[in-house]
Amino acid sequence: MAGGELVAGAALGLPFNILYDVIKEVMNKTTMFKPLLGDLSSTMESLQPLITDIAKHNRDLGRPEEELQSFKKQMENGAELVRKCSKVGLWTSYKKYGYANKLMDLDKSLNRLLAILSVQGIRAGMETLVVVKETLTTVRRIEDNGVGKEETVVVHNLIEFQKGKLIGSGPFGPRYVAGNRVTGALCSMKEVDLSPNGSISAKCLETEIRVLTKLRHPNIVEFYGSQMVGDRFYIYQEYVHPGSLSRYMNERYGAITESIVRNFTRQIMSGLAYMHSEHIAHRSIKGANLLVDSSGIVKLADFGMARLLSGHEGNTSLEGGNPYYWMAPELLKC
Repeated sequence: MAGGELVAGAALGLPFNILYDVIKEVMNKTTMFKPLLGDLSSTMESLQPLITDIAKHNRDLGRPEEELQSFKKQMENGAELVRKCSKVGLWTSYKKYGYANKLMDLDKSLNRLLAILSVQGIRAGMETLVVVKETLTTVRRIEDNGVGKEETVVVHNLIEFQKGKLIGSGPFGPRYVAGNRVTGALCSMKEVDLSPNGSISAKCLETEIRVLTKLRHPNIVEFYGSQMVGDRFYIYQEYVHPGSLSRYMNERYGAITESIVRNFTRQIMSGLAYMHSEHIAHRSIKGANLLVDSSGIVKLADFGMARLLSGHEGNTSLEGGNPYYWMAPELLKC
């Protein structure tokens, strides 16, 4: 790019501000397009801090020049379109529907830009969250002469884990069982798509990593680490087989006895009590998020909806946590 030109990302700032001002101005003048302009305004509010940050640091987005020029042109044309909307009368129905479709197309385009900028922010944030926890263990190797020799090795080396079969999926993406190519150790590997097309909540993913790094308890799945490879973010955790409590109940032969119920409940409460002592609320306790191993040990899993509590919060919001059908009746508000 020539020295006198603005960095491509920063050049989006001016047309964005013009469009945003025009939308706010026209929303007070027209009722016909107010719902659509309201949607556009919400999208612009989400975009504003990202665009401001780019313009402030005169930063390039690392996107193709043609794509950025297209967004710039759409915002310039969008400002003119919104101005015209304020002049459309009720009798010009053909113009009404034409403008409505164009406003929806503009909103889709801006949401695409929002996805691109959000992902770049996520990638920058995720790089600071990459955690590598190497667990050392003592193993006995048998030499050619038959003599055993103790040696301390790294069991959980993330680079050595190879993705295996699919064992489940969640809101962030699929989960696989992975095998260590050096030691044969198994782990559970969650794969998160960081591309603009990926369905990801950066806040939830960041919270999950921060929660996992704080927890260490026999009734909570162990966190081995995380790493980013291209457009994929991987979270490595303890592999608990055969799997969820839901699966255990569905595949078990015969009724679950009171003794089993007491045993499982005690372990679940032990894990929750530990989390609460660390000022962490799980907020998504259900059969699919409780794992049972072959020895009957229950472990809490899936901390995507967890919340780190600051101090003594007596009125923690449940928004974004359990669906209503998982909530206790006394927590439901009609």
